[in-house]
Amino acid sequence: MKRIGILTFHQALNYGAVLQAYALCRAVSDNCPDVKVEIVDYRCPYLSDVYGLSGQKRKKLIRTLLASGNYLVKKKRFCSFRKKHLPVSPERYGSGSVKAAVPGYDCFIVGSDQVWNPELTNNDLNYFLHFAPPCKRFSYAASVGSDKLDPDISKVIAGDLRRFRTVSVREKSAKAFIDSIAGGNAAQVHIDPTLLLSKREWEKLCGGKRSSGYILVYSVKYSQRLIDEALRLAAKKGLKVLCVGQYRKNRGVKYIHAPGCGRLLSLFRNADFVFTNSFHGTAFSVIFERQFCSMPDIKDDKKIRILDLLSLLDLNDRISPGNIDTQIPWKKVRGTVQRERDKSLEYLRRIADNGE
Repeated sequence: MKRIGILTFHQALNYGAVLQAYALCRAVSDNCPDVKVEIVDYRCPYLSDVYGLSGQKRKKLIRTLLASGNYLVKKKRFCSFRKKHLPVSPERYGSGSVKAAVPGYDCFIVGSDQVWNPELTNNDLNYFLHFAPPCKRFSYAASVGSDKLDPDISKVIAGDLRRFRTVSVREKSAKAFIDSIAGGNAAQVHIDPTLLLSKREWEKLCGGKRSSGYILVYSVKYSQRLIDEALRLAAKKGLKVLCVGQYRKNRGVKYIHAPGCGRLLSLFRNADFVFTNSFHGTAFSVIFERQFCSMPDIKDDKKIRILDLLSLLDLNDRISPGNIDTQIPWKKVRGTVQRERDKSLEYLRRIADNGE
């Protein structure tokens, strides 16, 4: 039986990171017979449980969360989800020991998520599979986080990218950039792993009772505009406003603190409307076919991730809150997602069957 090791951000206290890791493992296991898939329990020295923050911001947020008790609750719930649903290797590796994992796997897949974003990893070359021989290197829907990198960093990673058997990125905007530094190793574009699983498959993880009559605000970065737009629509529609991911109090908003992954999925599934500035918030709005508005910060260079997804699905109008009540052509969207899903699963099968 072939063994595939996945390198990703499975330890992050971030819903999108953990759920995409789950989805990629499921997609490979369900569609590639005679393959055992395992997440390599690699711990990047620069990363901590609080995902994607600079040192000072990380310390400040941890102090805030510890004071409220939310940090420990969230950590416990994420640990429970990982233990139950993620096939993590029994061995734990650091930057100096990860090479010891090589004999145990026939190949490695790095991705998805922002594994190639140097701001998150401090340019950890192990996320370019620097420790593995070229014959074992593959990526799936790896994200740089933006459409460009510092030229000095590009020079460092170019050699490793050229040694991949195949390169797969998540954003179309990243393909030209990766192609320009990876020589003849042209990148392919594939959808985020969360979109590899159907709505029905995600519903199996949903926790809690079905409910309705609310607008969900889901954010990874504080946005008063998200709250204001949700409250405006709620007043018009006679709905409640539930919020995950923001902790500044606003009258008329009920805050859901540190829900488990299953509870979060239920919140998306049952929402009448969703306002979000998150890539995975956008993805789960699509998966559960909710009326949604995706409003990334215009100054955020990472907004390209959301804009690329909306462009792929021909849902560019979703960035305007004025269009949130405009009916989405879900039949057309489902067709696009299925076509991209088929292409992506075929790519994963080729890795499993032929190593190419």
